[in-house]
Amino acid sequence: MRPLISVKIPTYNCAEYLIQTINSILNQKDFDLDLLEIEVVDDCSTKDNPEEVVTKYGKGKVKFYRQSHNVGAVKNFNTCIERSEGKYVHILHGDDFVAPEFYVSVIEKLASNPDILITRAHIIDENSKVIGISENLDFSVRKNLHYYNLIKTPGVIMNKKTLNSIGFFDENLVHVADWDMWLRLINKGNFCIINKPLCSYREFGGNDTSRLMKTGENIKDIIRLGKKMEENNDFDKRYFYENCRKIAYHQYLKFRSIGDSQSAKMNYKIFRFLNIKLYGQLIDWIFPKYKL
Repeated sequence: MRPLISVKIPTYNCAEYLIQTINSILNQKDFDLDLLEIEVVDDCSTKDNPEEVVTKYGKGKVKFYRQSHNVGAVKNFNTCIERSEGKYVHILHGDDFVAPEFYVSVIEKLASNPDILITRAHIIDENSKVIGISENLDFSVRKNLHYYNLIKTPGVIMNKKTLNSIGFFDENLVHVADWDMWLRLINKGNFCIINKPLCSYREFGGNDTSRLMKTGENIKDIIRLGKKMEENNDFDKRYFYENCRKIAYHQYLKFRSIGDSQSAKMNYKIFRFLNIKLYGQLIDWIFPKYKL
C-alpha cells in the first residue's frame, strides 16, 4: 500500500540530533505509523555515522540512504523528493523534530488534497531550548511571502503530484531555495494552514544560515530570488530590495559589534551596492526618504 506521507530526513554531520528527530516521529500519539514512509537521506557525512543511529533507534521502521558523494543541501532535498513514494512529502531536517501530535493534526487537513500544508514552528537553540516562535500564519501569507520567508521547513507538507508538475527545489539557489518553493506551491492556490507550532526548527551558530550571513551570501541569494519574483505584476520591487538593504546593514552591525571585521566588511559592501540600486548614490544612513 502506498504511504500517505513520505517523511524524509536529510542529514549532514548532525547525528547527535538525529536521535531526537527519529524518536519524535516514532513516538507520535494516536497515529498509525504504517501511513508513513520514513527514511534518512545522508549527504555523505564525514564527522559521524547516521546509519548507526538509524540502526540503533529506528526500530526497523526507518530506512537509510547515503549519497555516493557530498551533493549539497538543496540537491539532497531533491533526492528526498525523488525517493518519496507517498502522496505527500515531509522534509524534516536531521536536527529538527515534530510534536507528538504533528501527524494526527495534519491528516484531517490533507483530506482536501492541498498543494501545501503549513504549520508554525518553535525556534530552538543547539540545546533544544525554545528561543522563539515562527510568524503567525493566515491567508495573507500568500502576499507577505513575496517579502519575507515566514515558513520553517519542518512545518511543511508538500503534495508530491504538485511537485512533479512545478519542479523540485531550484538548485541555483542556496539560502532561499525553500522560500522559492513555498511561493511556487502557494501560488498554485490550494493551501492549508494550522496556525500553531507543531514542530521545532533549530538555529545555532554552526549551521548553513550563520555561515552564509558571514559572507553576505544569504542576501545575494535573496536578491536572486527577487529577480525571479519581478515577473509578478503585484511584486513591489522597491519594498523588497529595501528589506534586503536593511538585512545587509543589520548583519554589518552584528559582525562589527563582535569584532568580525571581515564579515562586517563583506556585508557592508552589499549594503552599499543596494544603496546605489535604490537611490543612485552611496548614502550610508539606513532609513533615507525614498527618491521616487
